[in-house]
Amino acid sequence: MRDPNAMAGQQAELSELLAETKIVTLSTGKIVPVRAFLFRELAVVARLAMPIVDDMIVKPALATAAAGTGATDDPLQGEQFFLDVIERHGPSVDGLLALCTGLAADDIAGIDAGDGIDLVSAMFEVNARFFTKALPLIVRLSAQKTPGPSSSSAPAPSPSPAPPATLESAPGFDSPTV
Repeated sequence: MRDPNAMAGQQAELSELLAETKIVTLSTGKIVPVRAFLFRELAVVARLAMPIVDDMIVKPALATAAAGTGATDDPLQGEQFFLDVIERHGPSVDGLLALCTGLAADDIAGIDAGDGIDLVSAMFEVNARFFTKALPLIVRLSAQKTPGPSSSSAPAPSPSPAPPATLESAPGFDSPTV
């Protein structure tokens, strides 16, 4: 007979694991688990996500503050924000999806729009803690280390970096030695 305490512990552990995973069924019938980013991936995730945060959140907030007007809308809400992120930062979004789904870049490029929206929504949902707590902290720390522009004619922002094909091919990734 199984120990009820051991079973309860296993169930709690499984519930915690599943809370950080969302299952998306693509229109093709393929089942794709979308998981939370791993600690080991945070440097790659931050490199992919920071241009999005800078372009879509930080710059508008600075412009609002400089104009002396209060922000009336949450910049993270609404379908226009979602579409802007995909349009301006598609390669970064693809890279983030590749990390949390395990799908290859070709698979991501070939999915239909509805499936893509479902995957991106699931990615933001299971990684909400990263996007709302960890990434803002990384942005603040990065801003403290980076001196501001010396003149008002700042260069145009560079496009989002192409995503790594796999985590192992990402810059700065050292595969663990066994």
